[in-house]
Amino acid sequence: MEENLRIADLITAYLHGHLTQTEETELNNWLQEKRENKLLFESIVNEQQLDADFNALKSFDSEKALEHVKKHPQKNITQKVGYLGWPWMAAAASIIFILGFGGYVVWHRNHTVQFVTSHFRNDVAPGKNKAILTLANGKKIYISDALSGTVVQQANLQIRKSANGQIVYTVNNKNPGPTLSKEEEGIAFNTVETPLGGQTSVILPDGTIAYLDAASSIKFPIAFAGNVRKVAITGQVYFEVVHNPVRPFQVTVGNQTIEDIGTHFNINAYNDEPVIKSTLIEGAIKITVNNQSKILYPDQQAVVSLANNGIKVNHVDPEEVIAWKNGYFRFNNESIQSIMLKLARWYDIKVSYQNNISSEGFYGTISRNKNISEVLNLLESTQSVHFQIEGRRVTVSK
Repeated sequence: MEENLRIADLITAYLHGHLTQTEETELNNWLQEKRENKLLFESIVNEQQLDADFNALKSFDSEKALEHVKKHPQKNITQKVGYLGWPWMAAAASIIFILGFGGYVVWHRNHTVQFVTSHFRNDVAPGKNKAILTLANGKKIYISDALSGTVVQQANLQIRKSANGQIVYTVNNKNPGPTLSKEEEGIAFNTVETPLGGQTSVILPDGTIAYLDAASSIKFPIAFAGNVRKVAITGQVYFEVVHNPVRPFQVTVGNQTIEDIGTHFNINAYNDEPVIKSTLIEGAIKITVNNQSKILYPDQQAVVSLANNGIKVNHVDPEEVIAWKNGYFRFNNESIQSIMLKLARWYDIKVSYQNNISSEGFYGTISRNKNISEVLNLLESTQSVHFQIEGRRVTVSK
């Protein structure tokens, strides 16, 4: 029975997007044990199917079934229950398990939703695609308000907003418009920035894609002139660089420079974080701080302290680092203070603390598309912290 309840807990966590990496492995092992486990799982995660199964089981008359078996012991009579055709005797013997197992998941699923809505009188919606584009002449364009299509024609570039909110720079050779000199190209910069509770992505003039997390920015020339493609960032940005060995791509952040060598990489450089973290996903990058340089390879992360100019290299899980870009919060032995920094940026909230907050690490994965109440409920389930929402302020207590 304990094992059944454990599997029910795992499936419930799966339904809410709360599975840790260890729990996900445990659930997958159970699914691979036998075909029946997979069938049961598929039925339970299908809400409509589970409701139908539950109703069928509630209407099943076990006493009548047993009486029928006594009268016709040699006949193989089956009763259709949910997704399986079970023998009467098997159905009668298993009804307690299924009602308990499936019912537990249904109850827990509904109970959790009710708990979230009743426990937190206020709630905050998740962030969304929104950004501000500042042109070289100082004009600001609010991308979240702009319609899809061409936003502005700038020199020989067309700047447009795609249907999914992406900002796209396209070289327009057929209708270039007024051209800029090389000197003007060198000083004409655009800036894309995301507010708190916003995110966006930009396709730069060279085809490189930059994904911006909340409260981040990227500054770049409207045309890459010279032998080096240079951009500057703040906050957190993930790059998919179009590699060009003749014209390297460089990112300036704080007092360091990151140069691609055929690369996908992530930079976390928020001002309220004590370190700048540059993580390589694919290819290679060169990190330079003052006169010190290091080359990173996949799954490596360079950590540069704001107080110490040295470069420390660690091995990390890349999926954890770019979870934000893939639409998830992923906590791996992370302090509540670090977690609340992330939530504050994404939900545009103010955070305050009461009493002595636990210093233990938290684990878990949850979609960034959830309201903040669901994230806080996941954290509260550890019984280490408590939250109160008042408007856009969240108070954390022991």
